[in-house]
Amino acid sequence: MKTQNYLAFIPTRDESIGQGLCHSVASAEEEEEGVYCKASVRTGKDNFPEVIRKGLAEHYGKKCVSLAGIFVMLKGEAKLHVMPDFPSCNFKSTEEIEKQWLRFFTMKAPLVCASVFHSYDPGHKLRMEHTHCYSSHGDAGHYHYDTTPDTVVYEGYFTAAEKIFRFDEV
Repeated sequence: MKTQNYLAFIPTRDESIGQGLCHSVASAEEEEEGVYCKASVRTGKDNFPEVIRKGLAEHYGKKCVSLAGIFVMLKGEAKLHVMPDFPSCNFKSTEEIEKQWLRFFTMKAPLVCASVFHSYDPGHKLRMEHTHCYSSHGDAGHYHYDTTPDTVVYEGYFTAAEKIFRFDEV
């Protein structure tokens, strides 16, 4: 599989010092065993990777199983956010972050989504699920959930992590 890098941004007049947040996955070129998932029509409140994550959590309990992979939202629309440059002030609450800083958009399929999720946090303060998406038609951002539960279609491939590394305040 050949991959490319994509950069999405909202133009601004302000200068940026260039900060970022990411989950990275490294994999060998050899074929690995993986998990294939295809789903359509969301019936609950959880998004696609969260449903898989909760299934892993139920099955494995307090054993940390981490999956990473790519899924495509083939049909439907999704709510994504884009972060403007990091602010110089601290926010007092998640609500303040969501209302005053993040910019939310509804974006259309197809969306290619890179996702990582964990069944259990063994004390590393993991973000339990994190997904970023992009498209060939110019949409990109952090995935929250689909907004078209009756028509959405997902297809994805995931592989299990052998190790997890967490870097803080790099």
